[in-house]
Amino acid sequence: MYAHHQHAGEHGASRRGPALTDDWRLLDAALGGDHRAVAELVRRHGGRVYACAYRLLGDAGTAEEIVQDVFDRLFRHGVELRRDGALSTWLYAVALNRCRDTLRRSSSALATRVQPLDPDMPDRSPDPHELAEQSDRDTRVRDALGALPAEMREVIALRFASGLSYQEIATLQGCAEGTIASRLHRALERLGRSLEAAGFTRESA
Repeated sequence: MYAHHQHAGEHGASRRGPALTDDWRLLDAALGGDHRAVAELVRRHGGRVYACAYRLLGDAGTAEEIVQDVFDRLFRHGVELRRDGALSTWLYAVALNRCRDTLRRSSSALATRVQPLDPDMPDRSPDPHELAEQSDRDTRVRDALGALPAEMREVIALRFASGLSYQEIATLQGCAEGTIASRLHRALERLGRSLEAAGFTRESA
């Protein structure tokens, strides 16, 4: 139901309708049966929730299931939510918990299938040699990301896949903004060392 809104939501989050300009007001309208409000909430947040889940799990189908579950829970239990923060914080908290549960249940192979930081393929069709080189680079980046501790993987996903601020990530991970900045710095340094050890250089990117 929500999957087809995911990618549109990533780019549409900055636009606001003429009447419903706040997430909580949108939720109230959605709970009252306004299907446009449902679609708007999914458009605003679905894409970035999906991007986070996809980055952490590396599986499109599972990421879509998590988006579905997050919004199902929102529209079933939205009336019970505390409104002392951003609605998006609740959405990401539910998504992260679902990702963690999935990783705990999954094999170690799935846990390391994390997507590269820049997964976009070129518009042209590469030749077989280019495909082989791209596959090798992606594999090394996935392996390096998958080897990071869970908190580091999450902070990279939340910052680069979902575009959250340090403050938002700090709220989700239950720590200070300075801790998030330090954690992200360490994660990127560790990722860089791992990639360098695997023979991945800027020239080969």
